[in-house]
Amino acid sequence: MIVLDASAMVKLIIDEPHSDFARKKVDTEAKEDEPIYAPDVALAETINVIWKYSALKGREAVEPYKALADLLLVWDRITIVNTEELASIALKLSIEHRMVIYDALYAALSKLYRAPLFTFDKKLENKANEIGIELVTQ
Repeated sequence: MIVLDASAMVKLIIDEPHSDFARKKVDTEAKEDEPIYAPDVALAETINVIWKYSALKGREAVEPYKALADLLLVWDRITIVNTEELASIALKLSIEHRMVIYDALYAALSKLYRAPLFTFDKKLENKANEIGIELVTQ
């Protein structure tokens, strides 16, 4: 059981450092029928990264529509949790730990389901450690 953030989702669809590790971890969780969770905002955040790759690095770096199609395949295989369900916990974490609400949504989801957080975002990792949330590590 894990919670995927946008930085981990990007590794599944775009070749970056640590993509192999991310893909193996998600494949293992899926093969073991372990739940894989993400908050609904993860889709928009990940699409934004696809746009950034395309806009800043060009189609040589990533073909945006293929990356989107791959993302939607991943999206269909995970359990999506609505922001509404996480809002209260996320706001509390955001205020208490001075973190942006987008990161707090991932942290809230990890706390709610007692699931390790899978992220490659160093700021979010630091906040998760501060809060006491287990992280997926290499």
